[in-house]
Amino acid sequence: NRLLVEESMRLAKENGAMISFDPGCFQLVREYKELITHLLKEYIDIFFANEDEIKELFYLPPEEACKAMSKIVPVSVVLRGDKGCLVGSK
Repeated sequence: NRLLVEESMRLAKENGAMISFDPGCFQLVREYKELITHLLKEYIDIFFANEDEIKELFYLPPEEACKAMSKIVPVSVVLRGDKGCLVGSK
């Protein structure tokens, strides 16, 4: 439920919690892109995404998408399997 997710994040932030988020699969990003983008801008401190998920959000190569995400959340991590990961921060 969208309201439950957002209310949980709002309460966590009001109580000083740091929020990390991993969408879990690119299909969820595709289906809930608008909600995820809103949550990223309002509540999320650390965003983890694999290459498929970040491409679904930004339609950019992983390096450029990580930089773009770093403008939205304090810490962004793009997981690249056996290639390691990319980390960006404000």
